[in-house]
Order: sequence, then C-alpha cells, then structure tokens
Amino acid sequence: MASPEQCAIDAPETDAQAQAPDYLGTATYSPEDNKLRFYPFARLSKEDYQRAKDAGFSWAPRQELFVAPMWTPARENLMLKWCGEVDDEDRTLMERAEDRADRFDGYSERRSQEADAVRAKVKSISDGIPFGQPILVGHHSERRARKDAQRIGDGIRKAVKLWDTSEYWERRAAAAKQHAQYKERPDVRHRRIKGIEADLRKARKNEAEAQELGQLWAAEGLDLERAKTLADRGYFSVKERGEQWGTSGRWCMDTAGTGVTPTPQGLRRQLLKCGRSSGVQRSACG
Repeated sequence: MASPEQCAIDAPETDAQAQAPDYLGTATYSPEDNKLRFYPFARLSKEDYQRAKDAGFSWAPRQELFVAPMWTPARENLMLKWCGEVDDEDRTLMERAEDRADRFDGYSERRSQEADAVRAKVKSISDGIPFGQPILVGHHSERRARKDAQRIGDGIRKAVKLWDTSEYWERRAAAAKQHAQYKERPDVRHRRIKGIEADLRKARKNEAEAQELGQLWAAEGLDLERAKTLADRGYFSVKERGEQWGTSGRWCMDTAGTGVTPTPQGLRRQLLKCGRSSGVQRSACG
C-alpha cells in the first residue's frame, strides 16, 4: 500500500524540472542482499538527508554511501527521482564482505597492538618492584608503591579488555565472510527470488486496489452510505456523536464537540488533504 512519501515522489514534475534534471547521485540495487545503495555526489542538504533517513536509508561512513536494509517501491521511487535510474551493483556480496573483513582485521590488529603496549608498560612498572615486596606502611615509599599497584591493576584490566575487543573483531571478520558465503548458496538465492516475487505480487495487488478506491471516491453522486462502505475498505474511521463507523485504520476524523455532520464531499476533501487512504492517494497523485 502506497505511503505518503511515495505519493509525493510519484507527483508529476514540471516541464522545467523534466528538461533540466539535477540529480543528487547514483543508485544501485543488489539482488544478492536485496539492498538499495545511494552514492551522493556531494553532501546532502538537511531536508534531503532527513528525507533519506525517513525512507529508511542510513549513512555508511566507511563506504561513503547511504544504504537501505531492503528494497521497497517507495525507496526505489526516491532513488529514481534523485538519480534518474537504478543500476546494478558492480561489486559482489563477497567483495563487500572481504572489505568488511579487512576493516575488522584492521580494528583487531590495532586493539591487539594497544593491548601489547599496555602490557609492556605494566611490565616495566612491575620489573622495578622486587618479587614479594609488600607495601611498607609509614615508609616514605608507601605513596609511590600504592600508585604503582593502582597503575598495574588498571593496566592489566585495560590490556585484558583490549585483547577481548581484538578477539571480537576477529570473530566479526570471520562472520562477515561466512554470511556472504551463506547468501551465495543456491537455495538461499532461490528463497530470496521467491520472496521478491511475492513482494512484487503484493505491490501490484495494492496498486490495483488503490486505483480502484481512488476511482470510487472520485465518482460523481457519492452519498454518505457509499462513503461508509468505502471507509471500510479505505482504512479510516469517523466518530460521529460518540459512534464510530468505518475501520479503525490509519486516520480517524472525530466530529465530537464540533456539531458537524460528515458529508461525502467533506470526507473526500479531508482524505485527499491527509493522503492517508491509499485509494485517495492514488487519485490525488493522478
């Protein structure tokens, strides 16, 4: 079912916009992971960034791109508006997984080096203390001995934490490659294709229903009883004098305390304005 964002995206452009498109970047789609990727030419404006975020895109700073977790019609329409077309992703899932694994390996190596440096510092402190030497309470060396003990304890805990972090990134690197190998299995790809085909059938069904509802709402001679029937199909409700009719859906018109009796024409205007009913949405978008 179309979203309000998709309605705005589907709106026809002016002649000036059509003659001089100003694209914001390039877009790709990968059927291996069912993700859309947007490569901007420059930093997005605050409004465009918020629009991308609202559409489900998130910024990947290491790759310098926006990525959506899955394909949807609204997201593709946004990419078509911003980029003109959606190309095939050039890089394979395994290539991207190897890049991620390389980054994780780098993280792991740096944490390991930091852990070794901390351990060496702890060792240099402990080497200066005779084995079994207690802290001499009241002696002039007590203050320094306690500070050394504190630094040794803190250093050991930090080194252990860094080693744990290093092992964590090693596991992430291995998991990235294993996940890519799993996604490339023929049976997994077959299920992914079946899922995409099911999503396409659902989208086409919703589009057909939306077009039908839009035509029914726009028909001449619409009376209140017919409007109530369409309300049951259009996912909205009206509260009139404490009674509710229609379905409890995405939008509700409450006339309590206003003394206003809903009319078919008033309902149609409100629905076209709100864009909450998919049928009215399609009608408004033409």
